[in-house]
Amino acid sequence: MPNAILLLAAGFSKNWNGLIASEVTNDLMAQLQNDANLLALLHRLNFEDALAQLQSDYLHSRTAEAEARLTAFQAALSGTFDRMNRGFQAQQFEFSNAVARSLGRFLTGFDAIFTLNQDLLLELHYHRRENVALWHDTRRIGAEMPGLRPLPVTDHFDRTSNKWRPQEPFQPDARMQPYYKLHGSSGWLTDDGQPLLVIGRDKPGTIDQHRSCIGPISSSKAICTATTRG
Repeated sequence: MPNAILLLAAGFSKNWNGLIASEVTNDLMAQLQNDANLLALLHRLNFEDALAQLQSDYLHSRTAEAEARLTAFQAALSGTFDRMNRGFQAQQFEFSNAVARSLGRFLTGFDAIFTLNQDLLLELHYHRRENVALWHDTRRIGAEMPGLRPLPVTDHFDRTSNKWRPQEPFQPDARMQPYYKLHGSSGWLTDDGQPLLVIGRDKPGTIDQHRSCIGPISSSKAICTATTRG
């Protein structure tokens, strides 16, 4: 029987008021309204291309000014994701109390879930629920993000502060439903504490710079995602 694979993108999170790309750009413009250079950049480019430009400027110049612009932009981007994740945390995940219409139950029917999203919607509502293990008609006992290790919880009252770090060896558990975030996550960190996000024009190049991190998503290709800081 063919595997049932689910691929999610921004339209999925939008159902819980998640931001699509144009809304992320607008949110960044509001945060950076006192920085004329970054604001002008966002008027010309969407946020992904703006970040790619700032990363390129820093990598080619290595000046303190270029680094400061990149740092300010990345801090604003982290703020956007933090607010979005907190918004998810405060919402109900299910749209109906009827078991037959349960979104959690629907998700357990897939052999693997892949997403292009970097938000924590599923980590906050789907993975933490025990529904993955409870549905009697599934062979899974839970869900996992293969190749990632949860870091110690720093705030038990704010689950959006939970972080994960890539680890070796990458060994999916056959009893678990795997969840792969193809462009990294606002909840992932490198060993030096940098956020692991793939955002920008040159996603393959960004991935290649961090291939030593572990995050294989298929038997033929290993991918680790991270922002570029040189």
